[in-house]
Amino acid sequence: MPSRDFKRTDRIGAELRRELGLLVHAAVRDHGLPSVSVSDVEITRDLDWATVWVTALMPEQGLPAVKALNEMGHEIRHALAHSGMRMRRVPELKFKYDDSVDKGERIESLLRQQARDMTPSNGDKQDAWEREIQELVATEPMNRPPRIQFRDLHGIVLLDKPPGLSSNQALQAVRQLLRASKGGHTGALDPLATGLLPLCFGEATKLAGSLLGARKAYLAECRLGITTDTADSEGVVVQQRPVPRLDDAAIDAALAKLRGRILQVPPMYSALKQGGERLYAKARRGETVEVPPREVEVYRLELLARAGDTLQLLVECGSGTYVRSLAVDLGEDLGCGAHLTALRRIWVEPFREPQMVTLEQLQQAAEQGDETLLAWLLPVSAGLSDLPVLRLDETQSMAISRGQQIDLPGLREAGRCAAYASDGALLALLEPDAEGRARILRGFNLPPD
Repeated sequence: MPSRDFKRTDRIGAELRRELGLLVHAAVRDHGLPSVSVSDVEITRDLDWATVWVTALMPEQGLPAVKALNEMGHEIRHALAHSGMRMRRVPELKFKYDDSVDKGERIESLLRQQARDMTPSNGDKQDAWEREIQELVATEPMNRPPRIQFRDLHGIVLLDKPPGLSSNQALQAVRQLLRASKGGHTGALDPLATGLLPLCFGEATKLAGSLLGARKAYLAECRLGITTDTADSEGVVVQQRPVPRLDDAAIDAALAKLRGRILQVPPMYSALKQGGERLYAKARRGETVEVPPREVEVYRLELLARAGDTLQLLVECGSGTYVRSLAVDLGEDLGCGAHLTALRRIWVEPFREPQMVTLEQLQQAAEQGDETLLAWLLPVSAGLSDLPVLRLDETQSMAISRGQQIDLPGLREAGRCAAYASDGALLALLEPDAEGRARILRGFNLPPD
C-alpha cells in the first residue's frame, strides 16, 4: 500500500500539473513564447522542489521555451502562491524539456517506412531503421536522468551550506549525490545563513537530536537603525530610526545584558510550531501571534568589528537560540532598532574545527566516483568524539547489542559515553541509570567494516 507521503505528493503533483498547465498557457499567450504544454510534474516528498516537464508543438522550439520558462520561474511561483491551491509553501520550480513525444513520432515514422518498403532490395535500409528504433527505445524516456538507486550509507557530512537554500533543500541535494536512503540535518540554518550544517545519514541520524542540542558558534553581522518584519535583510523594512552616537563601551554594555541564561522571544518568521502550524505560515498570512519567550543560553557575545552602523559579532550559544532575536534585542536596547544582515555558523560541538565541504565540491567528487565522494563522509563515531570511550568485552558487547541493561565497571564515573565492542565497532550511546547500570540511549546497527 502506498505511504501517506507518496499519496500526498501524487495528489499535490496532480494539482500542480493542472495549475501549471494554465499558467504556462498564459505565459505562452502573454509573452509570445513558443507553444508548449505541461506533460508531467514530479515533486519531491518534502514538497521543496518540483520538476515540470513540457512538450513543444515544434520540437526545435522546446529548449528555447524551457529556458524562457526557467527565467520566469519567480513570476510563475508568485502566481502559483496566489492561485486556488492551498499550499503552505510553493516549491521551487525547474522546467525541463520532455522529448518523449518527439521520440514516439520518430519511432512511428520509422515503423511506417519499414512497413512500406518491406522488400529484399531494401535490406540495408531495414537494418538501419531497426537499429535507430532500438536506440530510441533504449534511451531514457522524457530525457530524464536515470532514477537514483538509493543505498544504505552511514556517516556524517559537514556541509558548508550556501546562501539561498533551506537546510532541508541542502540535505536533499547531498542525499541524492550520496544516494543515501536515509538522512537528516542537525538544526536548521535560515536560507540567508551559511556555514556548518552537519548532515547525518543512516545510523548517524540517531545522533541528530544530540547534535541539535549542542553548543554552536556564529559570526553575525547586524545593521543598526533599521527594523524588518523578519528580523533579517530578507524582510520588509517596518521602521527606521536614527542611530545615536555609540562607543564600543556602550555597545558592549548592551551585549552584556544578552549573555548568560536569558529569556528570548523567537522571531515570528521561524519554524517553531504553534497550534500544530509553523509560525512563518501564520506570518505570511498576515496573522499576528503572541510568541511566548523561551529561556536560552548565550555563552559568548562579543563585538569583533564596527563599520559605521554595521556591527560584526561573535556568538556562542546553546540550542534554541535565535541570533536574529539577539540582533533585535540589541537594537532595542541601543534605542535604534537593528536587523541581521549576515550569519555564518562556524562550529557545532563536537566539530570545533570542522573541515567543511561545499555542494560544488561534492558534485565534483561525485563525478570522480565513490572513492572520492565518500572521503567526505565521516564515520558515525565522529559525532561522539567529545564523549568518553568505554571498551566492552565480548559478553558485554553481546548484552548491549541485545538491549540489555547490565552493570559496567567505570560507567558511573564516565557518565554518558560511547560504547565500543572489542573489535572496535560502535555499539551504543550509554549513560548510567540511578543504580549505575548501563542505560542505552541509542543503539547502533552498523555493518562490519
